[in-house]
Amino acid sequence: MRRVPWERLILSSLAIILTCAFLLLTGGGLFPSWVLDRFWRLNGPIGIKVTSHEKKEMVKHADPNIVIVRIDTPSLRKLRGDKTRIDRSVYAALIDRLASMEAKLVGLDVTFDEPGGRDEDSALLDAVRRYGKVVSNCFLANNENLSKIWVTGRAFFHEVSRGEGLADHVLDKDMFVRKTQLYYSRVDLTPRINFALALYLAKIEASPSDIRLLGNNLIIPGRSFPLVIPVNSRGAVIIPFLGGTDSEFQSPLASFSVTDVLEGKIATSSISQKIVLVGGTAEEFRDSFHTPFSIKGDMPGVEIHAHVLRALLENEFLSEISGFSWWIILLIVSCFFANLFRSLGIEGGAILLGVCSLASVFFSILSFSFKSTFMNPLDLVFSFSTGWISAISVRAAFLQSEKAKISNLFKQYVSPTLLQELLANPGAISLGGSRRCAVILFADNRGFTSLCEERKPEQIITFLNSYFTEVTQVIFQNGGILNKYIGDGLMAFFGVPVFHGDEPERAVTAAIKMKLALAKLKETYCEAGIDFPIEDIGIGINGGDVVAGNVGSEFHLEYTLLGDSVNLAARLESLASRGEIFVSKWVQEKLPIDRFEFVSHGLVKVKGRKCEVEAFEVRGFCRSNRQLT
Repeated sequence: MRRVPWERLILSSLAIILTCAFLLLTGGGLFPSWVLDRFWRLNGPIGIKVTSHEKKEMVKHADPNIVIVRIDTPSLRKLRGDKTRIDRSVYAALIDRLASMEAKLVGLDVTFDEPGGRDEDSALLDAVRRYGKVVSNCFLANNENLSKIWVTGRAFFHEVSRGEGLADHVLDKDMFVRKTQLYYSRVDLTPRINFALALYLAKIEASPSDIRLLGNNLIIPGRSFPLVIPVNSRGAVIIPFLGGTDSEFQSPLASFSVTDVLEGKIATSSISQKIVLVGGTAEEFRDSFHTPFSIKGDMPGVEIHAHVLRALLENEFLSEISGFSWWIILLIVSCFFANLFRSLGIEGGAILLGVCSLASVFFSILSFSFKSTFMNPLDLVFSFSTGWISAISVRAAFLQSEKAKISNLFKQYVSPTLLQELLANPGAISLGGSRRCAVILFADNRGFTSLCEERKPEQIITFLNSYFTEVTQVIFQNGGILNKYIGDGLMAFFGVPVFHGDEPERAVTAAIKMKLALAKLKETYCEAGIDFPIEDIGIGINGGDVVAGNVGSEFHLEYTLLGDSVNLAARLESLASRGEIFVSKWVQEKLPIDRFEFVSHGLVKVKGRKCEVEAFEVRGFCRSNRQLT
């Protein structure tokens, strides 16, 4: 049994202690709100997508079924006149107007914070009953003022509207709104859902009692299938903003003034069969909040609800890796990298620390942009740092440098020139496994096995060594890596771990020159009066995505490539007859058209594949390029 060094146990323990202390002191993470804002501003709203030309463009994919009817400052002054508030009969008229325009639902995000007159209350209630599709808001009654709002201001609304939801916004310590609480697990709350979710349930005709909170997933019923929303440890979810008010990225949500709606200035088609959210945007409502897109102006609460509702309708929430599971990941990362840094020196550890830190930031940005998943890269960076600090504290001396490891691993596979290039850029190598694009070459001797039956073993080895020496030099000269000798054949690849961009041309050039090297070798033996047993070679070349990394056991590791692209290259080699070079269509399409001569063999059947593949035979260099040989 392999003995575990005592210093490795101390190293892991120290890494765990430092990471736990960091998490406890920071409250679970390092500046997560600040990082989230940077990601928003770097990536743009959720509507920003990266095109194939690597240019950012705004994709206006706001739900076309959501409309905001805003009570802005001009509307507020006009509708209330010389009163302190808008008469509730105005809201009744608005509901009747929206009903006549065939609105699908109306969400009334208006706080009735003081009692109204009997006539105006009756008018509003009658309008709500007639329409039957109004969802009202309410607030958590967690202090005296809010309790007064609940009892005296809007109690008359209770159980009259189609549904109701909590309009409270989740405020971070810096008073920014970045997340929303869709569902409240407190059993003493009625309702237990927020305003946007109440509108969503009203749309799909579901009940709040059907909602389930399972772990970190909120299960919301749906007409076809349930909606599963990932929430954090506190039950909140990041709001996928489409933009902001008066910011660089304008929100594409449709919005109309309440006076324009009441005065018939808005076309019926703009309201018909849409969910309408009515809310105050005037400064006097005090219902605007800072958001990640509040560089030039705050966002009204009704617009925040609209963003949440749109995310519900399109199932487009951002997931967040946080809480207990994130703590476990950080602890594992810290321990793993502490033991990894243990084998490196201070300089090597610092290089790897920088590479891993940058990679975690880059990966986090990609995850946020393309997978709608937020994780705090600063937490990962700190975990890397605790591992590095633990390593240099426990282990002052190092066993070998990162360059020595790379040299020992690759010196038998590559030319000295390429080895120096690898040592100059060790970050390009992922020994643990990574998906890369490469070109693979298989070569096998033709007629060698039968001829060897009449030869002595010593002669066979001599012939093979001479042959392998020549063709390996050709592979090295063209920037390839010799992966392995397979009997009297070999496997080589181009583009991993160092990518040059012209790997298909390098591989085909190497294949042609391998044939020429064999012919020259046979001529040399013939001049010496020796019959060289290798008559010719068959070569197969393919390219594409592969998995590159160390494969093996603790006793022996080999850097190699795996994947379907490798298998197809081997199949093409088995199809090639004596002296033939077969390449796939993937390779042929990436070669200069004036460099090589091709003959198409059409679709051919290869072993292990259901579909036929198109194969091309490389006859050699074009006449204008033959001087290169």
